[in-house]
Amino acid sequence: MNVAVIGCGGIGKAHALAWQQVAGATLSHVVDRDRQRAEALAAETGAAVLTDLNDLPDDVAIVSVATDPASHARLAEQCLRHGWHVFCEKPLGMTAAEGQRLLDTSREAGRALSVGFKMRYEPIFAKARELCPEVGDIIQIATTKTQPFAHRGAGEWRPRVGAMFELSVHDFDLIGFITGLQPRRVVAAQLSHRLGWDREDGFTALVEYAAADEESRTSGFQPRGLAAGSRSYEEGGDEALGACAASAPDQVVMATLSGCYTRDSRWLGADFCLTVTGERGYAHRAAVLLDRVADLYPTFDFAQQGLVYEGPAGPGVDCRPVASRDGGIHGGLRISFQPWNPGGGAA
Repeated sequence: MNVAVIGCGGIGKAHALAWQQVAGATLSHVVDRDRQRAEALAAETGAAVLTDLNDLPDDVAIVSVATDPASHARLAEQCLRHGWHVFCEKPLGMTAAEGQRLLDTSREAGRALSVGFKMRYEPIFAKARELCPEVGDIIQIATTKTQPFAHRGAGEWRPRVGAMFELSVHDFDLIGFITGLQPRRVVAAQLSHRLGWDREDGFTALVEYAAADEESRTSGFQPRGLAAGSRSYEEGGDEALGACAASAPDQVVMATLSGCYTRDSRWLGADFCLTVTGERGYAHRAAVLLDRVADLYPTFDFAQQGLVYEGPAGPGVDCRPVASRDGGIHGGLRISFQPWNPGGGAA
């Protein structure tokens, strides 16, 4: 099964290296308008170099679209109409209409279309989905996502795309994956323009969520699980994503989603915070989850990454990789929790 990757930047390289680990797949071509960038990736992977998507041979079965987000919809649609299956980086498009058109095209062409919502494959979020029912009926949701920004040169696209499209898409996917709720409408949004971009460099959005309909609750896929003592998922593919066990409230749930790019921070592997509040408060087992972070990520070397890990020291504390050894500031993983007594409310 021949696979091609379109876009040979950092994300395209990640796709190319990942395809080389997939049994039965052969990375046959890498495509980029910048020949030097394509040749650099080809030298590392052994793939053939192309600068025009139209030159891909018909024996290619799957195409990974890993270009800048504004071009995703156009390229993915072209690939689907040609007859290739498509794995597209997020987001699928810049408008809901683009996403719907891609879905319709996929169905008409009889070709698979998948989007790179990889976060649900992280053990910590799979565990959060498992524990979410313990908070009881969900009342509120809040997310925060930060990423450092350093200009990448002539190919830099983030100022043209904006923080909302690039940073919030995983938030929306994870909220649905963990809680089973689906967004209904954006009630309000505030955008920031601190960095002088064409588009926003930060956002805060108030989003109305409600129980998902049957189609939404059962659509998509989830990982089958981790092999013992490994970060690699067991072979055999994914399984259909069934209904989430979290308690779906009768009323709407308000979620606050926020994110921004920062100038003086460093990314060290964690940049997202999610809090789900229910009638029982925060699940006490969130503390257990963080105590077991080494079990969930057995190959992750906190010391090598320059992180100091602090477990829960008592009720109401934050649990997170707190700082790098040199004191650098970064967007660390944080899960806040409040212990609760089953049947007795919050402790």
